Amino acid sequence: MSESGVKISVIIPVHNSEKYLEKCLESVILQKYQNWEAFVLDDASSDNSLQIMNEYAKRDDRIKVFHNSSNKGPGRTRNAAIEYVSNFSDGEANRKEYIVFVDSDDWIEDEYFLSIANVANKKDADVIFIDIVQEDIFGNFIKNERMSIYKEKTIETIIRHQMTGKMPWGGVRKAVKKDLIINNNIKYSEAGIGEEALYSFKLLYYAKEIEFLEKGLYHYVIHPNSQSGSYNKDPYGPICEELGKYMKKINVYEKYEDTLVSFAFTALVVSIYRNVIYYGFRKSVKESRLALRKYKANFGFKLDKDSLESRVRFMLPFAKMNLVLPIVLIGKVKNYLNSRG
Repeated sequence: MSESGVKISVIIPVHNSEKYLEKCLESVILQKYQNWEAFVLDDASSDNSLQIMNEYAKRDDRIKVFHNSSNKGPGRTRNAAIEYVSNFSDGEANRKEYIVFVDSDDWIEDEYFLSIANVANKKDADVIFIDIVQEDIFGNFIKNERMSIYKEKTIETIIRHQMTGKMPWGGVRKAVKKDLIINNNIKYSEAGIGEEALYSFKLLYYAKEIEFLEKGLYHYVIHPNSQSGSYNKDPYGPICEELGKYMKKINVYEKYEDTLVSFAFTALVVSIYRNVIYYGFRKSVKESRLALRKYKANFGFKLDKDSLESRVRFMLPFAKMNLVLPIVLIGKVKNYLNSRG
């Protein structure tokens, strides 16, 4: 099939990315596959990101630049970009079109779009999961993250493992058929952290066919101290609550309730680890006990153990026995080791 068979609409949200943006945009322009357009949305950057975006738009008219006058956050920015893509038409209505996200500090190898198009042409996939390569800011390899280890799993299992984050979320890890997003009004949550959890659930709930790109052509850059610099006592709590409300809205809450409880337990463990980072020992123990008490009052322990990450599942017996201290100590050791590199 010719290149006109599949169009790639790439969305690149940008916020203060001047150090990395040129490499990102250059990697898009140098793609071997030519049937693409890039929707680059600046979320009120205070550096030279917008200037760099405009310079690249002059070089290649397939790059469309948009700008938020005030900072909207990742969820609202991605939703705005999806809206721009949905309203844009090049007159070829019968062509397959996939929406691909690229983070502004990441980069892609020159066969990335071509490989996505090849998978899309062979299979009529609604969602194509992407294997990625993690590297540090200096380009040093960290690890391969193979979403393709799930290729033999059912969609049902994938939905549940995505809900808890056992199978990583992330828009950059998926190419999604545009019609799936538009026809089902799929959007990101506007929660400040974990906004991709709801987006992923909706995609997979409505998807009929899932495929995998088994090549590490997307380079995902890990930054030191990449978690939010401001303290958030319960970073995943709001998105967990929002996901539960959506499940009730579409009448699948009972079906997925045990997995939602697993997500809530994951959120609890994350909350305890955050306490460890931001508080001294006594304060972190006190705050963690309060968090555990709140979790038990709202959820309990009838959960989907298979959808828990192993490191989270390890904490389950301690939580059931109200033993916060071992979890805090493990978090302290983990934080110490991370600080030493």
